[in-house]
Amino acid sequence: MRERPLSETLGVQILVILTIIIFTTGFMEKLRQVNKKRFEYRRVLHRFSEDLILIRNNSKLYNQLVTMIQSALGTKLTCVVEIKNGKTGKQYLSTQDNEKWDTITLSAEQIRILSANNSVTETKITKQFQQFPPNIDLIIPLKRQAKLYAILILMSNTNTKIYQQEDITLLTTVANQASLAIENNLYIEETKALTKSLTESQVQKHYVNELEDKNRNLEELFTELKETQSQLIQSEKMSSLGQLVAGVAHELNNPIGYLYANMKELQKYIDLLKQGEDGKIAKSPEFNKADIDQLILESVEGSERVKQIVENLRKFSRLDEAEFKNADIHEGLDSTIMLIEKELGDSIKLHRNYADIPPISCMPGHLNQVFLNMLLNAIQAIEGNGNIWISTAIKDDKVDIKFKDDGKGISKKNIDKIFEPFFTTKPIGMGTGLGLSISYGIIHEHGGDIKVKSKKKTGTTFTISIPYKPEQK
Repeated sequence: MRERPLSETLGVQILVILTIIIFTTGFMEKLRQVNKKRFEYRRVLHRFSEDLILIRNNSKLYNQLVTMIQSALGTKLTCVVEIKNGKTGKQYLSTQDNEKWDTITLSAEQIRILSANNSVTETKITKQFQQFPPNIDLIIPLKRQAKLYAILILMSNTNTKIYQQEDITLLTTVANQASLAIENNLYIEETKALTKSLTESQVQKHYVNELEDKNRNLEELFTELKETQSQLIQSEKMSSLGQLVAGVAHELNNPIGYLYANMKELQKYIDLLKQGEDGKIAKSPEFNKADIDQLILESVEGSERVKQIVENLRKFSRLDEAEFKNADIHEGLDSTIMLIEKELGDSIKLHRNYADIPPISCMPGHLNQVFLNMLLNAIQAIEGNGNIWISTAIKDDKVDIKFKDDGKGISKKNIDKIFEPFFTTKPIGMGTGLGLSISYGIIHEHGGDIKVKSKKKTGTTFTISIPYKPEQK
């Protein structure tokens, strides 16, 4: 069988590589253009979810829900309407300029639709909820199992139709969390009423049984809220990754750029080889061969760099690692550092001093989020040139991970507030005040602690201590 000419084989390979490069470049361009509203949605999710367990009054909860969603989405109208006995009840509007609607009686079919679906979109509203006011774009039920507590109604501006499937999923998550808190508050109110109404003679029989039932229900609610908190951590991680997209895209663009340039040069040499096969005079074959070898070597190095960046992104995200398992914390640190190299630039020097620590039992994906929060805070604290030191050690039965910087430091009046949700000294747009709060929760879930020492104009040191649990065989 006749072998293909070298030029034809190289041509096919170059075509494949060029196709991959064009696809990758297009993908990264789309990634850079991710809608900023997605990050706002996540902030709403974080903010409301952190607060809802502390809101003991459902009216206050409804008002905060309306305010947060209106602030994030910029809708024309956001409204929560209570549902009682198949009728609309009290209404909580995003603005007092809107007139409240008359009471609407829902049919059994309408209640069934709301109970069976996580959302009702504009088309179905127009056909099956005709007694509702016009121009409603989306209805999100606030429900638990078969119990419908309220409905969230959204009406967008005429020139802004933003309710894509991802938007609806995020709003549904918020509604589910709110429903958990609503049911929790109702159980608490019922328990208080039960405690007040029962007489001493009833306590031994009825009171204890009722309280046990309420406690079981509260435990189930707590478990669900804990699972939701895990989703919040992952959402915060994706938000952090979104902030780093530009840097990662730049890191990928360099090797992809000279890969593309090398492919262009290789195409020229292939054309020369084709001319040689046709009997035409070509340039020195020895020179072409050496140059081709060099271009291929550089292309392989560029491909390895792209592979390394993608592998570090995978190690950082670890979407499937929200449970305790064996992991190397140094690998997590290194993959996280790779993501913030662009943020360091030439002005900040990073120093690593790792002890010999074997793999330990931990939640690696969650720890990576803590590492990222620590590093970003250190970078933002340094104005001009500076240094960041990362060190690890085993002390007694603890693993210590230290993050030290020589930045501007934290004032005494703020040092005790830094782990509070939403507290931040950063300018608007640079932080939500949730990074350290979430980090504290993650380390606490590991049975550990975070300590901070800081001095103005000198720097800050965060020391993370988690129990040393050697690799479980």
